[in-house]
Amino acid sequence: MTASRRPPADRVTVSILPAARIADGVTHVVDHDDHYSLEISSADGQHVLRTATEFEWDAALDRAAWFRNLTWADAVERWRRTGMT
Repeated sequence: MTASRRPPADRVTVSILPAARIADGVTHVVDHDDHYSLEISSADGQHVLRTATEFEWDAALDRAAWFRNLTWADAVERWRRTGMT
């Protein structure tokens, strides 16, 4: 048997990114600690979409599932159709 390398399928990468930020540089108080942005990127990493809207954890997980197993073209269409911003 010969091992062969197979290219990955054309599927988007879905990432949930923390939106937490330092609100006060002196006291280091953290703001938006339990909020997240959603990002999708093409399989080759050349195209990226990220939400401007922040979500709580469960809402971010729900929205991330919308993009499971989609190609980049299908994910972009769903992103626009669902009004992701």
